[in-house]
Amino acid sequence: MFLADTKADTIGILGSIFCLIHCLIFPVLVMGGMLNEEWSSHAEWVDFIFIILAISAVFFAARQSKNNTLKGLMWFSVAWFSASILLHETFNLALYSSMAASVVLVVLHSINFKNHQQRFHTKNATA
Repeated sequence: MFLADTKADTIGILGSIFCLIHCLIFPVLVMGGMLNEEWSSHAEWVDFIFIILAISAVFFAARQSKNNTLKGLMWFSVAWFSASILLHETFNLALYSSMAASVVLVVLHSINFKNHQQRFHTKNATA
């Protein structure tokens, strides 16, 4: 049961970390000439994968969470993350905003993971 409860948090943490790596390395590859601008315009689908992954991870993690404040923060952060990604072509600061939202999602999923872990061990200790 513990693995099923924490899978969404693990996916959320890994997805946010991969998004950060993508956001940091991809522009360097384009500026360094390893990828051309034409290719980068075709890679926008990656943004949508990160959004779908983040929303799915928050949906399943929030369903298992007992902490309503944490649930609200997770939903706010995934909305912030999604909006920032969708607007990064329009506003220069949106890229930095999406990276900050990714960091917040990593922290929130880590807290939720730890809460699940404590509940699981408390439940098994009393059984």
